[in-house]
Amino acid sequence: IKKDNSGVIKGAISTVKTDHGNIFLRHKTTNRELYDMEYEKYTAKGYGEVLFFNEKSELTEGHSSNVFVEKKGILYTPLVSSGLLPGTYREYLLGRGTRYREKKLYIKDLLNADAVYICNSVRGLRRIELRIS
Repeated sequence: IKKDNSGVIKGAISTVKTDHGNIFLRHKTTNRELYDMEYEKYTAKGYGEVLFFNEKSELTEGHSSNVFVEKKGILYTPLVSSGLLPGTYREYLLGRGTRYREKKLYIKDLLNADAVYICNSVRGLRRIELRIS
């Protein structure tokens, strides 16, 4: 995982849009060629994670993580209907009270966030700094 000196993960945003209706995105599967190709492309440039948006410009997930966007102490994660794998750690956090909520998220939410996090059941919740070009 590529991190800067503060331990924050350097993240990129893929220019390739996903299909919110793709059934494979909602299940853990090996059918992830798009995700893997984009991840390889961005890790070769020094990034530790790449985030995806669907064809409706809704934030979905990372290559191997779910995303949370913090605003005024609340951490928001995209809706499953946006086309993402509802990870176990994401579900765990959503069950921890009203600080964690689901909603449709867009690029403006990332740009105006107090902080952005990625999570999965192996690595937990980690801060990510996005490099938007």
